[in-house]
Amino acid sequence: MSPVIYNDVLAAVSVVAGVPPTQREAMIATMLDQADAACAYRHVHRRAHPTFGDGSLMASALRHEARGDVSFQSRDSLLAWLCVVSALLARCDAPKGRLGAPTRRGHLIGRFVKSQLCVFALRSYLLCLTR
Repeated sequence: MSPVIYNDVLAAVSVVAGVPPTQREAMIATMLDQADAACAYRHVHRRAHPTFGDGSLMASALRHEARGDVSFQSRDSLLAWLCVVSALLARCDAPKGRLGAPTRRGHLIGRFVKSQLCVFALRSYLLCLTR
């Protein structure tokens, strides 16, 4: 998968928020798998995957028609954010897990992204508890 940026996460949250809560984990897993497959295809064929796009999470998310609320104003949309961030954190924690292609700075970037995702997830969870 291409390196993950904020807009990738925002697009994924929009799709995840648009499906029923029972299908959210499966939806984000599907989008992450599609982004990985497209990235692998791009490295072999030197062009975008005909269905899954360029290997970014956003390209994978834009294929899906479901769209939902991405604001921080409701419990449901916060839970969609948590679902996506949790899936990204799980990818970081997996053996050889990284969010995107390696960089010149190596794992330092991965640790920074992971720590920021942890902070975001904790803040979102606390917001859910206070509502």
